[in-house]
Amino acid sequence: MRRVPFLAVFLVLAVGSVCSASPSIPELWMANGMVQGTQSFRYGEVDWESELAYVAGEALLPDRGTPSEMLRSRRAARVSLFLNCSLLSHELTGTEPPDTFETDGALFEDVAVLGGERDGRYVVGAWIPLDRIVALSER
Repeated sequence: MRRVPFLAVFLVLAVGSVCSASPSIPELWMANGMVQGTQSFRYGEVDWESELAYVAGEALLPDRGTPSEMLRSRRAARVSLFLNCSLLSHELTGTEPPDTFETDGALFEDVAVLGGERDGRYVVGAWIPLDRIVALSER
């Protein structure tokens, strides 16, 4: 049996633990072009200085506005918001999004989610702390 030097084992463990950790916000900022101020992405915007991400979700409003159909549109917009948060996270970190998405209430804790009708759609949006968005790619 061949002996492996302690240093080689230590380096493999150290590199593995560094690679599995999520990147810091300054590392993400550098990896995404070091844009000053707000940067637009496909699934949202990131304000690098305040470390906030703006994410929106939307759904079509029904032609006839029965209460149940309006409620369904609002729920669909919120689901779209959750999905866009996850997709922005994976866009920022360069990781593949999972087939399923789960989140808990911590993502929107102390966050005001505003919604309203615009151009035949119901739109909801929120400024969310960037570290919460980045953490979604770890799940």
